[in-house]
Order: sequence, then structure tokens, then C-alpha cells
Amino acid sequence: MFAPFGNQTSNQTATWHPEPRGRGTFSILSSCLTTLTLCVWTAVHLNLPEQGKQHLQKYRKAGWLVLGLLAPEIVAWNAWEQYLKASRATRKFNDAYPKTPTPRWHRRVWLYCKERLGCCLPVDVTVDQVSAYRNWSTDLN
Repeated sequence: MFAPFGNQTSNQTATWHPEPRGRGTFSILSSCLTTLTLCVWTAVHLNLPEQGKQHLQKYRKAGWLVLGLLAPEIVAWNAWEQYLKASRATRKFNDAYPKTPTPRWHRRVWLYCKERLGCCLPVDVTVDQVSAYRNWSTDLN
């Protein structure tokens, strides 16, 4: 007869395996816990602490570490909520203060540095944006 979970007689229960016979239970559990702890510790980025409370930042991070190990959904949900709030604030800011086009001289300096010096400056201007600005500025005249 077919038994999808095996026979009762041949089923062995999981037991503690000591180290000398190979990779034991303690080494498996400790490496998993160490990996999880390091992953959560590096993934959690806290807000800047209040003035005069910088010494409590490690304790706050340790609390988030424990919460991330026991209930990672709460940490992910908190990060998602913060992302949504930041997106709304960015949208409101961009509506209130529209982005000004980058001047032509700035674009030339950026291209020179990129071509000659081999570096990339953190300017988020594309060729399409510059040509669109040129077309828009000539339409006004």
C-alpha cells in the first residue's frame, strides 16, 4: 500500500546531533541565527536621533533587530509606510517648487568632466530634457 508520508516504523524523529560526527545541530542553528542577525542589522536604517539622544541609537536598533527576527512583517510594513509618506511629501514639494531646467553651461561642464576626466557627476539631466528646454525657451520668444 502507498504511504505518502512513509511508514510509522521507519520514520525517525529529528534529534540533536553533536558536532564531532559532522556538521552538528548547533553549528547549523548558530550559522543561521548569525546570518539572520547580520542581515536584519544591516537592513534596518533608523531615522536620525533627537539632539542629545545619540547614545540611545544602538538600543533602538537592537530593539528593531529583535522585532525583525521575531516579526519581519512589522519591519517591512513600517518601511512601506515610511516610503509612502516620503513619496507624498516629495510629490507635494515638487508641485510647490517645480524643478528648474539646468543651464546650458552646466551641461557642457558635466560632459567635459565625463569625457575628459572619466568621472560622472551626480547631475540627473538627460539630453532630452536639455533639448526640450531649448525648444520651450525658443517658443517663448
